[in-house]
Amino acid sequence: MKVADNPAPRPARRDVTVASVMAPTPRLRRIVLEGPDLADIRSDRFDDHVKLLVPGTDVRRSYTIRHVDAQARQLTLDCVLHGHGPAAQWAASVRTGDRVTVFGPKPRHEPVAFAETRILFGDTTALPAMARCLETADRHSGRVHVYVALDDAGERQRDLKPLRPGDTLAWLDPDGMDDLGWVRLRHAARRHDWSAADITAWIATETSVARRLRAELIEEEALSRTQIKAAGYWRVGEADGGMRL
Repeated sequence: MKVADNPAPRPARRDVTVASVMAPTPRLRRIVLEGPDLADIRSDRFDDHVKLLVPGTDVRRSYTIRHVDAQARQLTLDCVLHGHGPAAQWAASVRTGDRVTVFGPKPRHEPVAFAETRILFGDTTALPAMARCLETADRHSGRVHVYVALDDAGERQRDLKPLRPGDTLAWLDPDGMDDLGWVRLRHAARRHDWSAADITAWIATETSVARRLRAELIEEEALSRTQIKAAGYWRVGEADGGMRL
C-alpha cells in the first residue's frame, strides 16, 4: 500500500473548560470554552467547525465556530437544542466549570476566496454559521444575503443584524406546513435577484431539503455546481445525519 508523502494533518485535540453558558433564545445555548490548548486556534471561514466529544460517551458531534479569540484562549459555540441525541442533552445540561474535549478546526492551507455576492440558505441549525458570516462580512467587499427558515418564531436572534448597508437578513417564520422549510426557502430563492456577475450560494439545512434546493438553483437559476456549497446539517430520524453534499 502506498503511503501519501504529505498526509493531511489531523485536527488538533483541545481539552478545555466551560467558561460560561448563555441562552440567547429558548433552544440555543451559547457556550464559551477556554484553556491553554486554544492558544494557537485559528479559523478563517464562517462555516469552520470543531468536533466535540460528548462527555461520558464516544460520540463526536460537529459544531460551527461562532467566535474564536486565540489571544484570550477562548472558543464560542452556539449549540442548537435540536432533537434528543447525546449532544443535544449535553448542551442542555452543561454548566460552567465542566470539562470537555474538542478537535479542530481542520487545518486549511488554500486561500479563502470570496464571491462578489454570497447567498445563504439555512434553517435554525445553520444559524451559527450564517450569523458569523454576517458579522465578519467586513473582511471582504462582497454582499451577503441570508435567508433563515425557522421552525419556531421564538428562535429569532433579536441582536443579529447585518452590519453593513447592502447586506440583508430575512427571517422566514413557520407557515404551518411540516415541510422542513423547503417551500419557504424555495420561494426565497425564486424571489431573489440572481443577476450579479460573481455569485455563490451556500445551503445548510435538513439533508433532503439541501439536495432539493441545490437542484432548484441549478435548474431554475442556472447556477453551476461549483457555485453552490451545500451540506445536510441533519437528517430526519437520525441523531447525527449531517453530510457534505
